[in-house]
Amino acid sequence: MHRLTRLTGTNPLLVFVPGFLGNIHTELFSNLRGWSEDMGFDYWMEDFKGHSPEELELAPLSQQFNQLRSTYTLIRELCPRQDIVLIGHSQGGYLITRLLDELRAPLSVIFLNPAFTLTDIILINRLTAEERSTLQRGEWVFKQFKPQHHKWLSPQWYQEYANLTPPGMLPNIHAHAIWGAEDTVVSGQDKEFLTTLGNVQHSTLTGDHSFSGEDFANVSQALQDTLSELPSAI
Repeated sequence: MHRLTRLTGTNPLLVFVPGFLGNIHTELFSNLRGWSEDMGFDYWMEDFKGHSPEELELAPLSQQFNQLRSTYTLIRELCPRQDIVLIGHSQGGYLITRLLDELRAPLSVIFLNPAFTLTDIILINRLTAEERSTLQRGEWVFKQFKPQHHKWLSPQWYQEYANLTPPGMLPNIHAHAIWGAEDTVVSGQDKEFLTTLGNVQHSTLTGDHSFSGEDFANVSQALQDTLSELPSAI
């Protein structure tokens, strides 16, 4: 299991939930970790993707969610007096909504380009020319391809992602979604999905799906502003 933490007992404690493939050593998460340390925030970063021993197969969403839920329980036990803010990037946003739906407790959340639907653009660079042609005809990857085409995805992963539905209204959350204007992964469907949750504020900044390069400066300021406005998590 991959985990990076800074736990000093100060508020808030930022729990970062990564997106597709769960890599917490990307440029985005390295930037988030550096920003958290510069600001003096405690943080918890973890690969919630449940990699198999072969390290290439991605576990089903249910397994990823169970790991996130166990981690959240552990954090509450270790840090009972700290205010928690969940910050989910891309598919990590969906995992957070499932946690919120189950807990039904007041929580503060920040979404970074949350992706609740999987479109072909996510996998396009990993496909053969034939597979890419099939995708470009508008077929969704989990309906079109057999799992052996992508051994790093389990069969159940496809089945579960094909059946994603909004968890419904979550009246106890205080959430803010930060979108990148140049993002080519999220879509109007993702924004529509988010509107079903309840009280979610929205901001759009210059940046791609991972807020690469100089665009992270805008994100860091938006995070700081958002954290100052969010009520304490309980």
